[in-house]
Amino acid sequence: MTMYDMPPEVSAEPACQSQITAAEVTPPPHGRRYYTFDFLKLVCAFLIVCIHALMPGEAGFVSLSLARVAVPTFFAVTGFFYQRTVDRNGGLRQIRKIVLLLVGSVLLYTFWENLLSLHYNGTFAKPQGDIWQYLFLNIVPYGSHIWYLSAVLYVLLAALVFDKLSGRRVLWALAPVLLVFGYIIGQFPMRFFGRELPVPYVRNFLLTGIPFFCLGDMLAAYERPIVKRVGNNVAPLVMAGVFAALSVAEAHLYVKMYAFWAGSREMFVSTFFLVLSLMLACMCADEDRFKKNPVLRVVSAMGRRYSTTIYIVHIIVLNCLDLEGMKYGYAWNTVYMYAKPLLVFLLSLGFAAVYDAVISAMRNFFKKIKKRA
Repeated sequence: MTMYDMPPEVSAEPACQSQITAAEVTPPPHGRRYYTFDFLKLVCAFLIVCIHALMPGEAGFVSLSLARVAVPTFFAVTGFFYQRTVDRNGGLRQIRKIVLLLVGSVLLYTFWENLLSLHYNGTFAKPQGDIWQYLFLNIVPYGSHIWYLSAVLYVLLAALVFDKLSGRRVLWALAPVLLVFGYIIGQFPMRFFGRELPVPYVRNFLLTGIPFFCLGDMLAAYERPIVKRVGNNVAPLVMAGVFAALSVAEAHLYVKMYAFWAGSREMFVSTFFLVLSLMLACMCADEDRFKKNPVLRVVSAMGRRYSTTIYIVHIIVLNCLDLEGMKYGYAWNTVYMYAKPLLVFLLSLGFAAVYDAVISAMRNFFKKIKKRA
């Protein structure tokens, strides 16, 4: 189970939906299982693998341009299901789960990166960042890609605080300001600071996490009228294709403008609209198609159960493949370099399935012992 799961018995009606008149909306089926979002999570997990297991040449450039949508989409999906989690009194439980994931992941990569450093250099690995960067920029000492878990934890804490103090709509109002500010300083750092900004100055809970979390939360709040007006058609998927193409075009534009694509330029104008299109496509898709198609149903189940584990462990899988590649001489083989993203993803998926099976077996074992006692 991942942090984004919504059990089948949970109603699809968010609490704030009462502000929309009943005559205006057509309610979705009670207890709706969002197979489409589960499918999307697996796609995003693969895209994150593509960022780190980068293909050479233009293929790598295109995949990297498209893959930048993955983490913002994860934030948006978290926001979409947040009110449902709160409605079943699961807000604090979700936060505790993420804290455990974060601590466990950092410990895992502390061990792994020190092991690699001892293997290559004979010394222990130096941790990244300092205490202030850990606290405010979501940098973690080991396992740099784990920043997302730190960021989503901060986002959920912010939502909890705003709910207690002034209501989440204040956070909604701040979201576009934070998004635009992050885009401006991220895309034009030379104009404002005279130098390139480190990526974490823009890619953090405040300038990435909160805006996209609020996007998902707002879509959930107005789900019924949106689904009624958009309907079950291919328009959101067509929009997603258009904005995906524009993401690649924007990346090429930045390379042409700056002669390189580096620093904090990870967010495109089209990224926001691509996330929005993907969310709308999932909201308005025909769920019966996913239920009846065994392949889609299995892929959705994998997204629901394994996407978080794939995200966490894929770097270790990638490191192991590269070590073996250097040992046996295929690390720079062209076929291997193009196949590496898919290979890393499939191996990570296999590990996630085994890990999930072991954890489930252990839980069942201890439940039986507890019953006997």
